[in-house]
Amino acid sequence: MSWDDSDDDWDKSDDDMDAKLGLATAAPKSSSAPVFDDDEEDLAVIEKSRMEKLNTESLRSKGKQRKAKEDAERERKEEEELELHGL
Repeated sequence: MSWDDSDDDWDKSDDDMDAKLGLATAAPKSSSAPVFDDDEEDLAVIEKSRMEKLNTESLRSKGKQRKAKEDAERERKEEEELELHGL
């Protein structure tokens, strides 16, 4: 018998060997992500939501400030224009 031509158990797949040895009782491997049935929200999701809310409020405030500044600048230019034409 040649070393390379042997037809022993070493050539069988791991699954076949596990089944033969009674080790195939483990749950089958799943390619999908694990599913958790926790009722609690993930802290990262809560923190992200809080940060988005703060960011939205900040942007809204900055937008209002910018609009007020632009309105004030527009009024100032109109007054300068009226003064130039009034002289």
